[in-house]
Amino acid sequence: MHAFRILIVCTANLCRSPMAEALLDRQVRQAGLDWSVSSAGLRARNGRRMHEFAASTLASRGLETVGWRSRRLDAGIVAASDLILTATAAHRAAVVTLEPRALARTFPLLQFARLVAAADVAAADLAGLTPTESGHQLMKLATAARTDLQPVESGGYDIADPIGRPLGHFDSCAAILSGAIEQIVRSPNGPPSG
Repeated sequence: MHAFRILIVCTANLCRSPMAEALLDRQVRQAGLDWSVSSAGLRARNGRRMHEFAASTLASRGLETVGWRSRRLDAGIVAASDLILTATAAHRAAVVTLEPRALARTFPLLQFARLVAAADVAAADLAGLTPTESGHQLMKLATAARTDLQPVESGGYDIADPIGRPLGHFDSCAAILSGAIEQIVRSPNGPPSG
């Protein structure tokens, strides 16, 4: 059985999605989950280094980016992913246009975090599941929680692109990503012990 595969998507795969990839990968490893995390961009050019401010922001959080390279999203990458998290609603629409079968497993990242927060994860007893099963169960719970939430304004789940802006915008973006990721990863293992 393969690891639960999470794909994060933005536009150029230079700022938002690589920062989210690094932050989520660290949370996943710290939680001991067998989840693999990768990223891609709708208009990315393969093989580019991460934006220097994105790399600097991650370094300030203790994350190394040496050797990381961008990649362009294609239908094969989407098809090979169990969960696709996007930086904006427009990215989600583009992913689903590229691969319509991905509709049920593609969410704006901030929406998925909100759905997980609303889901009754504690009652689901995810602790007894394999990491792959826990990922799929978390998706089911999040999807079911949609009926319990009020809709948000158009663009309410979008993470602003910091490209072309000062370093502080990258730090703000990383803080938003970190908060959402902590909500997503905390839930499969239940509340922290101790």
